[in-house]
Amino acid sequence: MAYSSSVSKNLSAGGTISGHLTIEGDLTVTGAGAGYAYSEVLTGDMKITNTAASTAFEVEQNTGNGTAVLIDQNHATALGLYVDAETTTGTSIELNSNVLTTGTGTLITSNSNNTGAFKVCHIRNDHVDATGATALYVQQDSTGKSIFVDQNISSTTAGTYTSAHIDVDRTGTVSTGTDVITGLDLDVDTTGASGGTITSTGINIAVTGDGGGTSKAVGLDVTVASADTNYAALFNGGNVGIGTADPTSDLDIGDSGGGDLTLSRTGDANIVDGNNLGAIYFKGHDDSGSNVQPATGAKIVGQSVGTWDQDDVDDAPTELQFWTCSASGAISIAQRMVIDPDGNVGIGVVPETSHASYTTLPSGSITIL
Repeated sequence: MAYSSSVSKNLSAGGTISGHLTIEGDLTVTGAGAGYAYSEVLTGDMKITNTAASTAFEVEQNTGNGTAVLIDQNHATALGLYVDAETTTGTSIELNSNVLTTGTGTLITSNSNNTGAFKVCHIRNDHVDATGATALYVQQDSTGKSIFVDQNISSTTAGTYTSAHIDVDRTGTVSTGTDVITGLDLDVDTTGASGGTITSTGINIAVTGDGGGTSKAVGLDVTVASADTNYAALFNGGNVGIGTADPTSDLDIGDSGGGDLTLSRTGDANIVDGNNLGAIYFKGHDDSGSNVQPATGAKIVGQSVGTWDQDDVDDAPTELQFWTCSASGAISIAQRMVIDPDGNVGIGVVPETSHASYTTLPSGSITIL
């Protein structure tokens, strides 16, 4: 049924306009009460054509607490709402809430109890050539939160639960150039202050573990693998504080009982003679020469000198080695001093056990001023 001129049809008592309805021009539906009855249904195809720079379809609800537009889609695979916007610089869908106080501008609710991996909200940029497109852009011009994720897990079944998950898969075949893939890029800039105390924090992690059962709380868990060179973390331009909020050196470890630093060897079925337990390197980077790699000037190594007893934590024979690099360049770095498991010290030589509690020195190797 198509109307090309002004037509009035009274549906105050209910009724149906069946067939195809094409409206060119203005469509006005008037009635009384809080809303229109559901019996006033348009069935078939409905098309609204507007060639002017005006609103093609407008729904205005001024009274009552009803629903301005209700789309009831009962087909299992059909679309409830499809907007095909061919605008190039405009906006496909705009939701404008100018009088909000404690309400919600956009609410997407799912009451499905299905345990499958379905998506409540899916935003997809589906063209591989749109390399400059942003799939989700959030602009917050006030002091409120830009994104707030509130996940409440009340299940009594033990499992693995994730509040926010970012999955980046780079599968293209790259043969030349420099390819940089970043999972999360966080940029915080604070400018314009003329006084006061300004604290800028990139990531603030607060984890409170459960007091019941055998509990463990982890603030940051990082795993990297499979690259030619793997870095778990890179820090540039500031001090790192562990147990202190005011680090005064590159790495500052603080604790009420004294800061600890542990170097451990892991992954062995047992520890045998010659296994390194840990090392501290002293390096320098001289960019003026042809070899710009960091050079090791000295190192301190803890090394096992026997097989450790797997059943006795006190049976772990270890020596402490001190290495330095000479100026001649003939030897890159060599062991200069060692403290053996019995406490004997050798400078320039291996300490002799017959010199218990004494320092073993090569002839003419020490000068006392």
